[in-house]
Amino acid sequence: MQEWPTVENDQNLFDGKISFPTRSGYHVTIRAVWQDNLPSGSKVGTVFAIHGSPGSHNDFKYITYHLKNTGIRMISINMPGHGYTQNHKKISFHNDDRNAFIQAMIDHLNVDRDVVFVGHSRGSENALNICTLNQNRAKGLLLINTSGFRRHKGIKPFFIIRFASWIYNLKPLAPLARIIMHPILYHIYNRLVKLKTQSGKIAAVCVQSMKTFALSDQRSYVKELNTQSKFPILLAYSGKDFLIEEEIVREMLTEFEDSEELIIDDSQATDTETKAARWFRCRLSQKRTLGVCFHQDGHYLQKYKAKFLSDAIQAIFEYKD
Repeated sequence: MQEWPTVENDQNLFDGKISFPTRSGYHVTIRAVWQDNLPSGSKVGTVFAIHGSPGSHNDFKYITYHLKNTGIRMISINMPGHGYTQNHKKISFHNDDRNAFIQAMIDHLNVDRDVVFVGHSRGSENALNICTLNQNRAKGLLLINTSGFRRHKGIKPFFIIRFASWIYNLKPLAPLARIIMHPILYHIYNRLVKLKTQSGKIAAVCVQSMKTFALSDQRSYVKELNTQSKFPILLAYSGKDFLIEEEIVREMLTEFEDSEELIIDDSQATDTETKAARWFRCRLSQKRTLGVCFHQDGHYLQKYKAKFLSDAIQAIFEYKD
């Protein structure tokens, strides 16, 4: 049985006021919380990580642990309304607003070069978007248990998500609807879906974030990366992900030009991560985009395959094209 290191939560946390525009034309300022292990900067480079929904900076604590002696700066942000960073009634949870917040965080923290953008689950869409919009700063892109171009099982049946979001925001019934819906959504997420949220209010934010997946619209970002950049891209995904089917991620992988996939059937073997990291380093100079499917793993590769992912990040920083 694999032993997990003891990793403390909520270390190296910072907060500050972040201002950004919303898709509705408003300019909002909220209190944001983020984790930064090297706030003075790094000569090696910076990992900029975006969590899923639900999620927080703690989703990346095992990757942070494995990178702690490498000199790599690890920034893990907290998205608005997910428990650490403040929410605002003018935020829509569409990618326009999510990306605007993330871009404001990047600018606020002066992350201006040699960045590996990392996203998990819902955060992967935004990692792809932001990486494409910041190609001059990017060193690489890592998508973990990413969504794809069509609806995955985690957002089906979609009409329920759409209806719940509509009722939640329906004026003038919204105040009463929210009182009723918060305990229901909390129960659904924590007891039925088995996704931990701290409150019904956070669960409601997650529902609205599920409604706004861009899905097929992400193709334009992939096409832009195909034609305008040369940095390495890694997609890490699972065969037993209870939210996102592996074939959906594989479809996305094939949209990237010059791609190759490694499928690891016995992903619970003790040397799996070492073998995967060795393969990644070997193929990095031959293929621009690489995909690794851990066939026996689930939705949380950032925990259960953190050693491989941290090794891959180091390989990206060492890569010279």
